[in-house]
Amino acid sequence: ESGVVLGRGGMRVWLSVSVAGVAQVDAGTAWVVVGGATALGGVLGTMAGTRLAGALKRVTRQPRLATSAGTLRPGACLVALVMYLAVLHQPVGLLAALIFLAQTCIWCYSGPVNALIANSVTADSRTLAFGVSTLCMHLLGDATSPVIIGRLSDSTGKPSHKP
Repeated sequence: ESGVVLGRGGMRVWLSVSVAGVAQVDAGTAWVVVGGATALGGVLGTMAGTRLAGALKRVTRQPRLATSAGTLRPGACLVALVMYLAVLHQPVGLLAALIFLAQTCIWCYSGPVNALIANSVTADSRTLAFGVSTLCMHLLGDATSPVIIGRLSDSTGKPSHKP
């Protein structure tokens, strides 16, 4: 889960800066587009992932795993498509729609993973389990991702701090 959050946290910062620079949009607009798509995609993706996992119970013995694995790849492909289209200077509305779809796919894992955590521990331990999961997710994920992705970007000759 921390790996997914690392990617999402990096997208929050890196995608905004990249869209602003490549698509020639001001930084404020890029932050609103990416932030709005992330917030809305996060809520809808979590709900969709929970529903999808429920529907997959009829098809597979591991519906939560199938949902998580089956939605992350399309989300990553959509992020790549956004970057490609941004280079081609496509309209911000199209980029926003694709970012929203990417975030929705990426967030589909959340509901099933939380259900796995809840079902893997006793009722007395659920609060602790969710607390440890949340702490690890943020410490290993979105708290470090801007630094990691920024250093990777800087090492490839494309400074992450320049829009």
